[in-house]
Amino acid sequence: MITKKRVILGLMIALIIMVTSLWCCKDGFSVFSKKSEELKDARPKSVISFRDNFFGISCVGTDNVWIVGDWGTILHTSDRGKTWERQDSNTKRPLYGVDFLDLEKGYVVGYGGIMLRTENGGKKWEQVELDTENSLFKVKFITKDKGWVVGERGTIFCTRDGGNEWEEISLEEDVGLNDIVFIDENNGWIVGEFGTVLRTTDGGENWVKQETGTEITFFGIAFSDQNNGWAVGLDGVIMETKDGGATWTELKRITKNPLIGIAYSTKLKRGIAVGLRGTMITTEGTQCEVKPEDVTQCVWRLDPSLRTFLGLNGVAFSEGLDTWIIGDHGTIFHNTEQEKAWRPVS
Repeated sequence: MITKKRVILGLMIALIIMVTSLWCCKDGFSVFSKKSEELKDARPKSVISFRDNFFGISCVGTDNVWIVGDWGTILHTSDRGKTWERQDSNTKRPLYGVDFLDLEKGYVVGYGGIMLRTENGGKKWEQVELDTENSLFKVKFITKDKGWVVGERGTIFCTRDGGNEWEEISLEEDVGLNDIVFIDENNGWIVGEFGTVLRTTDGGENWVKQETGTEITFFGIAFSDQNNGWAVGLDGVIMETKDGGATWTELKRITKNPLIGIAYSTKLKRGIAVGLRGTMITTEGTQCEVKPEDVTQCVWRLDPSLRTFLGLNGVAFSEGLDTWIIGDHGTIFHNTEQEKAWRPVS
């Protein structure tokens, strides 16, 4: 008797399930499935792709950041990285460097001598014709009128009128120039292949080659003031100067991975260098120690807090004291002084 009741109860449950299924389904799709799809479609789609390799970054104020990379990619955020837009560059060439003078005016450089300019924050980008087919790696403005571009085969361009006209003052030697930094309107440095470091003390009117004692390639350079600076490059090399580059000393290598980018924040008194295989090294404030051989060296330490093995290609500090790191396969990390933790952006 109990078994018979169980059979009847089971049949009733099966009937209820069948009727419910028929009621929920329409045109072969479940109503619940449709609701799920609608919710899925309602979620914002990321504009950051795994195929994106990012090479250049520029920050303006606290909230605005531009990032450039492969396939003509230009990304922009105006809300400190909460949302991103993909701006139309009208090119598929790799873009390596970006610099914004303010929220409206910016420049981008890249493969094959391409230069792009915007006057409206990236809503529209137009190409600037330069007399070169050499790839350009970095662009840097030191005033609203004066800017510099460096690239392969000793390429150097400068403008003194806000980018309307560009003059080529390239080196006669075939040496790749990978990075440029200015700490004020007068003092600047360029680094590149074969241990190359160039120095200017007159705003770029004249450049003097400095002796580094190495033939290794430098990819990045940063200074905390007109005397103290670091150049980083292949095989994890870190060269330090305490006299504006008149002399350079190689620090003890703490990684064999190439270091691609470096930046220093005078407000935070913090330096960060990044490189391949997720490498990040940092130094804080005036952390220096005297070695047994009486050589004073700033302490750079490996920092594993990013927890990534992807290549890292650039680092930048915003005026709001945020830190941004970019790299391969859509890698963007963001760190704020309030959170004091690295947050991956997607």
